[in-house]
Parts: sequence; C-alpha cells; structure tokens
Amino acid sequence: MELRHLNAYVTVAEDLHFTRAARRLFMSQSAMSRLIHNLEAELGVILLDRSTRHVALTPAGKRFLYEARLALAQVDAAVRAAQNPGTSRTAALRVGYCDATELALAGALQSFRTRHPEVELSLHELDRNDLFGARPSEAWDLALCRERVDASHTTSEHVRDERLSLWLPDTHPLAGRPSLTLGDLRGDTLLIMPKGLLVDVRAVLPPSLQHRSDAGPVQDVPTFAAAVVLVSAGLGVTVVPRSMSATLGVSGVVCRPLTGQDMHLPVYALRRRDERCERVNALMRALREVPSEPEDTDTATNVVTA
Repeated sequence: MELRHLNAYVTVAEDLHFTRAARRLFMSQSAMSRLIHNLEAELGVILLDRSTRHVALTPAGKRFLYEARLALAQVDAAVRAAQNPGTSRTAALRVGYCDATELALAGALQSFRTRHPEVELSLHELDRNDLFGARPSEAWDLALCRERVDASHTTSEHVRDERLSLWLPDTHPLAGRPSLTLGDLRGDTLLIMPKGLLVDVRAVLPPSLQHRSDAGPVQDVPTFAAAVVLVSAGLGVTVVPRSMSATLGVSGVVCRPLTGQDMHLPVYALRRRDERCERVNALMRALREVPSEPEDTDTATNVVTA
C-alpha cells in the first residue's frame, strides 16, 4: 500500500464520483479506478459500492476513510518535522479572502479546528486583483473568492453557494412580510456597486432586472457601506449574501430572505495546482461539508432594532 492509494481513496470517498476525483488529482478515471481496485484487493474488503448510477461507501469504507485521513495527516506532520528539525513550531494555515467570503468560513473553520486543533489559523484580507497570477506560497495557502481564478500556478474549485437577502428600509410597505421576491419590488431603486461585492450580486439578477426599466432604476454606489446608508435613509434597496445579514447591523434597515428565485453567489477556493498539503485538503473538505446557512434562518428579522 502506498500513499497514492490512500490519497486516491480519500478523494473518491469525499466526492463519491470517480471522474471528479480523478480530475482533482490530475489523473485519468481509469488510473483512479485501478488504484482503488488494487487497494481493495490488498485489503481484501470492498470499500466502495459502485453502480452505473452512484458510488457509496460500504461500512468498511467508512471506517477506512477515517483511518486513511489520520494517516495522511500524520505523514504531513512528519514532513513538517523533517523540514524543521529541532523545532516544535505549530503548523500554520494561512487563509486569504475577498468580497466578504470570510463570512462563509465560520462553520468550516469550527469544523476544521475540531479535527485539527494543532493547526494555527490566520486570516488575510486580499484584493481580488491580487489573486490573478498569484503564487499561494507568497501570502496564503488557500484563498476564497467569488469567481473562478485559474492561472499557471493556481486552480479554483467551487465549494459552496450563498443565498441572497434583500435589505430595505424599515418603513417600506413590504417590510412586514416574512419573505420577498424581486418581483415584489415596484419602482424601488436597486443600489448596486459598479465593482466589488455588489457587482457579483448584479451578475446573478434575472436579465429583466439588470436595468429594471419596467420595475425601477438601478443606481451605482461607490461602496457597500454607501448602499446600506442609502437604504437606511429610505432611498433604495439592496441585495446581499445571507451570511452578511446575520452579522452586520444598521439602524432603520430590515433584512428579508429572497424566495422564489434561484439566486445565489458562489464561493470558490483557490489553491496551488499541485497541492499536497493535508491541512489545505482538510479545510477544503470542511468548506464542502458545512451547510451555507441553515434553513430555519429564513425568517423575518431586523438587522438592528431602532
């Protein structure tokens, strides 16, 4: 048994899809299948229940997955110890973020810390322009962003989606409703930034609402803070990721979940193309596993009560 067998199995077990797992490890699907078949033959047990429609873990596969992850983590620790002889420095993981993606990290970081308490985590705010052509080793090991950023040294993977909420004045006629759709807006000014976070929101709006000629105007604002101030003054409404609605507070503003729309903002994780660090892989797993927002948060709440 070799490390490549363990790495291949953990990747397939996480994705439950041979093609996606092979793509992540930059190998062919047939090569991936051979590695798993050889591993099962050596162990004398079936780890994966395969069919033409799905891949599932067997009871033995679930037990082996836990131990395989521990083994890979221990190998990573051994490499660090060899590279830093005579030291007891804590392992570190530097996570970069931009466009409010750090708010999507909370649950994933809690899960990661529970499994890897020995790793020292640090967060670094990035400019989205710094991500293009960047080398992860210079400032961060993994970065979160809202668009695919694939370059010669890096690759990005979709890890989750964030649903959207509508911020509107607490005096708005619709403020008392428990939830809203964009179709409910009539004549309201929609506040959007020409760049930054809210330009991503504009990109997911239905085409009929991009310019809102039949429903109301779109007004560009210089910053997200400016959009919120204008909303609190009763001069418009704005759309934000659901996670921001739970953490930011402004007097005179209410937040309502948007329903009836398949609208969300994606979150991508950017990392080294040849990444082999188990700490990075473990955080990637946590980002995929932790739900974006629990469904029971879709209730009418004031951002701040006056």
